Amino acid sequence: MLLADAGTRCASITAGWIALALAIRSLGERGLALDEVLTDPVAAVSVAIVDGEPVLDPTYEETPRRTSTSTW
Repeated sequence: MLLADAGTRCASITAGWIALALAIRSLGERGLALDEVLTDPVAAVSVAIVDGEPVLDPTYEETPRRTSTSTW
């Protein structure tokens, strides 16, 4: 990876949940896991304050100008 921003962290969180859900489904089809192990889906989004304004999913270029950032 040459460039990384909060989007890569969000993608990793979301992709991790998808991989887990697929693995549990596969185990369930073989009778090795309960059907309803996962009760709610998980996803992530990044929010930052850039130049005093809230920004949803800030770009790589906006990241150095942020005063605060969170991943939800």
